Order: sequence, then structure tokens, then C-alpha cells
Amino acid sequence: MEMEETKKLKQAMLDVLFEVKRICDKYRIDYFLIGGTLIGAIRHNGFIPWDDDIDIGMLRADYQRFIRACKRDLDSRYRLVLWNNEKDNPNIYAKIKIKGTTYIEKRSQNTKQSKEIFIDIFPFDNSPDNKRKAIKHGRKIAFYRRLLAMKCGVDFSDSTSFVKSVLNHFLKTISFFCSREKLYYKNISLCRLYEKCNTRYVVNACGTYNYMKERNARKMFCEFTEVPFESGMFKTIKRYDEYLAHIYGDYMALPPVSDRTSRHGLIKIDFGEYVPMSSLTT
Repeated sequence: MEMEETKKLKQAMLDVLFEVKRICDKYRIDYFLIGGTLIGAIRHNGFIPWDDDIDIGMLRADYQRFIRACKRDLDSRYRLVLWNNEKDNPNIYAKIKIKGTTYIEKRSQNTKQSKEIFIDIFPFDNSPDNKRKAIKHGRKIAFYRRLLAMKCGVDFSDSTSFVKSVLNHFLKTISFFCSREKLYYKNISLCRLYEKCNTRYVVNACGTYNYMKERNARKMFCEFTEVPFESGMFKTIKRYDEYLAHIYGDYMALPPVSDRTSRHGLIKIDFGEYVPMSSLTT
């Protein structure tokens, strides 16, 4: 993307983040910046310069409250996208999308889901305290997540190894015999399997990294603070250092120059009639 286009994209995403903050503040819902968005906040006071997405986490109960709040109070410029309100949606977490825009990524270009500028909202679910059970839980979720993605047409042809290519072909064959509805419900039931248990751990089961990296002690998500992100202050967990170090190691160290690229494989972007309002500071 051209520099001016990248800036406009980030401004548009920041608009959506401000809208999420507005709703969460109004309804007293706890949310927290996560992943690369949180690294950006801590290390750069905004977006990582070569990154172009925003990720937010919520504990499951808050996530469900947020969904209900959005259905009655989300700004008309945006729409809430869930697994059950959009055809061929390969995700079982929420997205807030900007109506009338176009944002096409390589992997999802062949799916029938709407392709608009978005930010992601991830639910954090209970994870079993027993490590072996947790690993088993994670493997099941990874298996069914990939089946659902295959069923919805997500392109994994860029797999770097022969073994992964063979595995993807095998999973695509299996997905042919499964209905989307069955895969959706299987994924969600697995994520919420321990919902009624009083576990000491929670996990972002739909996150980018493997289950055990995304799994953290529940007590880390009980206290919050605000951190600067571009032109606003947004909520995250007080123990963000522990959380980020668990996933990334030395997250304050810049990666090699060769790795400073977006991972989304963007093919096309169009803002339509949408005019971003937020200002960037980085």
C-alpha cells in the first residue's frame, strides 16, 4: 500500500476502536488491547509502524455483554459481524466492519464473507488447570478451527512445507463431508467447554498463536489500566508486561528489518464513501 493509503487505513481502524471504547465505557464492559496492538501501544504509543490491524480481548461474559450492546447501540457506519450472521464466515469471534469499504486479503479472497475494513474482538474462555487437558483442548480447537476455515474457502496454499500441504489437503477433504453449521457449533462448544468450571486459567482460543502461548492465569485479567494508542487512551491489563513476555519474549526489541512487514497479504482496499475521522500521532 502507498503510505497515504496506509495512514488512512489506520485512521479508519482507529475510528472503530474509539467506537468500541465508547460502547464499553457506556455499558461498563471491560476490554483490553492484546497482541500486536498492545505491543504497539507500549513500544510505539500507537500502531506498530509496519502493522495494520487492531485486536481487542474480552473475558467471555464481557464479550457476550458487548455483543448485546452493539446490537442496540453500534454506530450506523459500522456493523457487528458474527459467525451466524454472515455466509462463509470462517471466524468464531466478532469483527466490527466499516460498511461500504473494501478490504481483501489473499487467504480470504475466495470466501463469500463480506470483505470490509475491520477490527477483531476476541473472547477469552476458561481453560482447564491441568496442563495435559489444556494441551488436548487446544489441539481439538486447532483441528476444528482449520476444518471450518477450509469449509469456508480460506486459502492455505502458501504453506511452507510438504507435510503442511499434505495435512491441509487431508483436512479439506474431511471438511467436504461436514456442514458449516456443525463445524460452527463444534468450534463454539469446544471454546466454551469449561465455561461452568472455576478454572485458574483463561485462553484466547481463537488467537494467532498456539493455545498454550495464548493461555494465561485468570488473575492477570482482573485489574486494568489505560495506555496511549495514537490519539486516545485505551484499556488493557495492568500485568501487560507478563502477558506480552509470555507470548513474544523480549517484545520491546525490534524485529529484523526483513520481518517488518504486514502479515495480511492485502490485495485490494477501497474506502468507498467512508472518511476516517481519527488522527494518528505516530
